[in-house]
Amino acid sequence: SYQITDLISSLAHHISDTSSDVRISALNAVKNFAKQQPKAAQKHLSSLVPPIVLRLKDRTNFPVKFASERALMHLLAVHTDA
Repeated sequence: SYQITDLISSLAHHISDTSSDVRISALNAVKNFAKQQPKAAQKHLSSLVPPIVLRLKDRTNFPVKFASERALMHLLAVHTDA
């Protein structure tokens, strides 16, 4: 649990990195974590949602914005099983 908390903290930090590649990688890691361990991911919403929402506001870098939308969709479990 302590290791997961450290990992989440690091991902939350990297979601706001100056490099868009780092931001996208961190967002993809959050998405994959939420897909694989949804109950565990739910425990970390307060750490992950705020930086992801800030990336949603990015009007100049669409890949970051789209990665943010996908991560948030899985994190909040608002996707459909199609």
